[in-house]
Amino acid sequence: ATRVRFRVYDAAWGVSEPFDADITEAVLVGFGEPCDDMVFCRPEMVCSVGVCAPSAPIAAMCDGATEIAVAANPLTAVSASTTGTTGAGMGLIGVAGTCAADGNPGAGVGAEAAYKIDVAIPNFDLLLTTDLPGTAMMTDTMLYVRSNCADSGTVLDCNDDIGAMNLHSELELRDLTAGTYYAFVELYGGLAMGTAAHEIRVTVRPLIASGAACDMAGVENRCR
Repeated sequence: ATRVRFRVYDAAWGVSEPFDADITEAVLVGFGEPCDDMVFCRPEMVCSVGVCAPSAPIAAMCDGATEIAVAANPLTAVSASTTGTTGAGMGLIGVAGTCAADGNPGAGVGAEAAYKIDVAIPNFDLLLTTDLPGTAMMTDTMLYVRSNCADSGTVLDCNDDIGAMNLHSELELRDLTAGTYYAFVELYGGLAMGTAAHEIRVTVRPLIASGAACDMAGVENRCR
């Protein structure tokens, strides 16, 4: 095992004898899993009475997520849209640098707008976009989806720019099952002051069982 050597200094700059300690890799676990001094919760969660739970700010954000009500249909795609804003300052959620089109690890530091999406049909694809009239042309959005709002280990996918000339975002998540999903929109690099508006659309596209008629173009539904 790798070892490190420490010395401890007191307020008067007295120094202790050196002491050695082994370095062991911590285990990270997710929402609802047991945690202790060697098993740590993923970022944005805390170990509460031996179980990983959301930090208070994350819990408040998740509880206050705006619901996008999509009346999902088992045969044809259904969409719903809403508008929102992101504010200034640092956000609560860390976004992987790999999400940014340029790989910038500091791209996802801004405040988030959180959305809750409940889908009751058993099998479907989820399509999301901010490339809509309510998102200004130069508003550089980042869009990502989690299956558990508070758990950073449940990110299903993330997108920064649709293309080199389009700073808006879009995602296509395939082969999902009934449940609750959370979408987040924030601005690349965040805002120093003020707010920025965006529009987000969510489309639930059902999956059609083998042998049944389906849309070969994959617009209204998709064959399994």
